[in-house]
Amino acid sequence: MTERDPFDTALRGRLHEELNALDVPDFPAEAVGAQQPSTMRRRTVISAAAASVVGLAVVGAEIERRRSPSDATVGAPPATPRSLTSGGWTSLAALPLTPRSGLRGVRVGDRAVFLGGLLGLPCPPNASCLAPTHWPDELAILEGAGWRTGATGVKESPVSGAVAVGDRVILTIERQVLVLDPENDRVAALTTLPTEMGPLTTDGSRLFGVSGSDEGGGDPARVQVFTLASGSWTTLPPDPLGASFDRLVIWTDAGLVLLAKKLVASPGGADGPSFVRAALFADGAWRRLPDLDCIGGWSWHWTGTRLVAPQLGSADGGEIDGYGRAIPFGGWLDPVTGASGPLPNTPATEAITQWVDGPADGDLMVVQGWLYDDAAGTWSALTRPPGGDWIDSGGVLIGRRLIVAGGYDAADDYRSEAGLTNAAWAIDL
Repeated sequence: MTERDPFDTALRGRLHEELNALDVPDFPAEAVGAQQPSTMRRRTVISAAAASVVGLAVVGAEIERRRSPSDATVGAPPATPRSLTSGGWTSLAALPLTPRSGLRGVRVGDRAVFLGGLLGLPCPPNASCLAPTHWPDELAILEGAGWRTGATGVKESPVSGAVAVGDRVILTIERQVLVLDPENDRVAALTTLPTEMGPLTTDGSRLFGVSGSDEGGGDPARVQVFTLASGSWTTLPPDPLGASFDRLVIWTDAGLVLLAKKLVASPGGADGPSFVRAALFADGAWRRLPDLDCIGGWSWHWTGTRLVAPQLGSADGGEIDGYGRAIPFGGWLDPVTGASGPLPNTPATEAITQWVDGPADGDLMVVQGWLYDDAAGTWSALTRPPGGDWIDSGGVLIGRRLIVAGGYDAADDYRSEAGLTNAAWAIDL
């Protein structure tokens, strides 16, 4: 008999009756924890039902709240990077879903899963729009050359987080945590978040999450841990970073890394640049790591050897309260040694466009229209799929194969929903 790890045992046995019905393969007890990079174009979405909506339509608002587009600068040009032209794209069968933008993509083994999205006209850059009152709960799974469909069953809110573990996906929708089994098209409730949190990360037997900001006052938020074997939440000891914002956690081979910025009265203004700070939780204790020389870090990806914040560009603070130099948004961190640095050979670019939700796998990351190879330190220009000036597409990287689905044709200039698509493409990088 095959011995199952704690994650599989917990999902099968104790947490919910619905999970008992799932006939699923084993979970590997391996560290998984990539965070989804956020879009760099400002979109403020106002909900009629709540003051804050977490979802695809509001990704990027927190970034732009703390920096002006006029402050953004670009890195020094490297040697001319190679170009990945549109001739490399292959059209796939269309998504078996209605045309939409903003799909969230996640890799599950050799499958590409696309969830949710937006059915209406996307919110234009620098505009304020009402959030939808209902969100599509459908999902599409690409296996080989064919698609299958499923649904999360939750239409009141968008999918705000998706973490793959083995052949299943942990989904976060508001404060609900669900388990998706793509093999059998099943979704089951797992737990409820004890408080609002940023993206979850996992070591294969536990889920970790933390509130993104202490701006509401009170004691600094502490990292929450959900142990699947017991089905219960516990709290880690207070971390050494104190009151923070832009806080998130990510699991690495070295342990759990917390990344955040110091909460001050005027971050990025009179109080100076908000540098990313870090701490490592391993062997039951926190260890403060040296501060990083970057001021972005809104999302991080674990390559298997180091953490990377895949954000291009920099800021100098502008004419008032200037920093005296351009400080990069992105960078890298070795959680074992504490060493860190800027992204190498960053391309100079006039326009920073995140046309596809930034997928990553191993050393490869799609970053604002570029393919970044962290092992080689190289950047390759990645043109959009043919047929439109696509933005807000969903993307999944499976090894060196990039799969893109859905999106909106910016050439339509936000005039109608006719610019939405359910087309899908692939390119071998």
